[in-house]
Amino acid sequence: MRAGSIPVIGAFAHHHWFVTEVDDHGDRWEVWQSRNRCADSWGYLHKNLMPPDRWIGRQRQWVVAAWEGEEAQILIERIETSPDNYPWCDKYHFWPGPNSNTYAQWVLGANFRLGPRAWGAGYPAIRVPWANSGRRAG
Repeated sequence: MRAGSIPVIGAFAHHHWFVTEVDDHGDRWEVWQSRNRCADSWGYLHKNLMPPDRWIGRQRQWVVAAWEGEEAQILIERIETSPDNYPWCDKYHFWPGPNSNTYAQWVLGANFRLGPRAWGAGYPAIRVPWANSGRRAG
């Protein structure tokens, strides 16, 4: 999972996205504020809108977390089936959500919590069947 500082308010808000790597091929998955922006879009959910490691202009971006093995396979399956399962493909609001961070937290469940700059991560008290307790991320 990667994150980037949001232009203008980057000191306060981050945008999160996933990069899945299967057989040396990386796909980028994220919710963006515009609908149907690329060939693989489901409303606001996009696959490969931008290259996996690209962010906007000179804004800072980084790797938040990486998973391997069985844990990675579980997340990849959730991500790849998200066009059919993510409940807010057709809804986007910068605040309070749903937004990119809502999607990231939905994929992760409660096993990995996004940090306080992930505005929208708690929208609207996300309920996921795989939720347990978990790590916290920035």
